This record gives sequence, structure tokens and C-alpha cells, in this order.
Amino acid sequence: MFTKDQLKRVFELLPESFSEEQLLILLSEIDQINPAVVHIPWDSISIGNQVWASKNFSETHFQNGNEIPYIEDDELWEHHGLLGKPAWCFYNNDPSTEPIYGRLYNWHAATDPRGIAPKGWKLPSDSDWEEMEKYLEGTAVGDSSGFPQIGLKLKGKHHWNDAGNGSDTLGFNAIPAGYRATDGPFRDQGGTANFWSTTDNSHQNAFYRTLYFYSANIFRYNNYKSNGISIRCIKE
Repeated sequence: MFTKDQLKRVFELLPESFSEEQLLILLSEIDQINPAVVHIPWDSISIGNQVWASKNFSETHFQNGNEIPYIEDDELWEHHGLLGKPAWCFYNNDPSTEPIYGRLYNWHAATDPRGIAPKGWKLPSDSDWEEMEKYLEGTAVGDSSGFPQIGLKLKGKHHWNDAGNGSDTLGFNAIPAGYRATDGPFRDQGGTANFWSTTDNSHQNAFYRTLYFYSANIFRYNNYKSNGISIRCIKE
């Protein structure tokens, strides 16, 4: 529930014309809200007909209020992945990385039926990524050869290794958060940005997108669902 100070602030913002009936309705709605999962912690940008989040997802609860399991131990991380259980972590298990890079999630957390994205938002499918890539003049079919020059437009202006920063002309601000491998090691912070899609390719693998510090392209891969990578949401 909300604290007294939070409720007091709500009532301070109500107009004087607010009726008693409206107040009762508001109170009944507030009673059903979990304040941990209702805010939208990012700005949004438009790319063609799509609206994307401009920041990596970094929440710790599903939309029903259940916690997403936080896993530090390598063996337990691998165990969760093999059993199809959701999990998230900080890069190198270091919370100080979160303000810039966000959190890393396995595919099972990203696509859990309890929902990870706030109301009105979702995780992008492989088709959603392709729509964005085609709008930005990429090739018609995405594969590991990459979509030319799109990565440069999507990469942020800071935090990439070896002068690998992008132009960020769209405001997407892709950050090189790296990833956590299926068996637990952390790799490539500063070198790669990786983003899940909801589309799987097999029981073990799902599609995702990767940006590299040394390339101006965006790449489409499929790999283990138990890897921990970033999430970007898109408007429904």
C-alpha cells in the first residue's frame, strides 16, 4: 500500500471541485494499486509508427507484484535457465552498474506470463525489431550479416569502448551493458548492447539484437534463453 505521505500528496493535488463520490472511487482504485509497478521509468521516442523506451528496462517485480528472482551465484543462474525459471542480475553482481546499464534478464523473465512491462508497454517481438530496422533503411531480411548503419543511429554517445560511441540521432541511447552467459560469467560490458525479443527459435533459443562497439550495424542472432541481456520496451 501507499504510505501516509504519498496519500497526503495525492490529496493535495486534487482540485477543489473533486466530489465526495469521485473521492470514494479514487480511494477504491488506490487500494488495488501496487505502487512498485505502476510508474513508467523512462522517456519514449518515436521511430516510424512505433514508440520505444529510451532507457534499458530495470525493474524487479512482475506486474502482479511478484518479485523477479535476483540470482548472483553462477551455478544457480545456470540452474534457473535450464529449468526455464525467470532471473535477473546486475552486471558483475555490482549494483553500482544499474543507473547507467540497467539490469540483465534471462528470456524466461522477459516473457513470463505475469508480465514484466508496465501497462501499455510490451517487449518487442522479432517482427517489431524488423519493422524498426526496415524503417531505418535496413535490409529486408535480418541475419548475422547485420543491418547497415542502423547501429550507429541507435548507439548512445557515451560508455562504448575504443571510440565506439554512436551518433544517437534517434534518442534510442543504446548502452553497452554486456551480458551474462548461460553458465554465469559476465562479458562485454562496454563492448556490446544486447536486447531480447519475445520470439523464440526453439526450446532453448530465442532471437535478440546486438550492437558492437566496432560496428555501425545491428545484428540479429538467436541464442540461449538462459543468457542474461538487456530489455527495451515498446508501446503496445
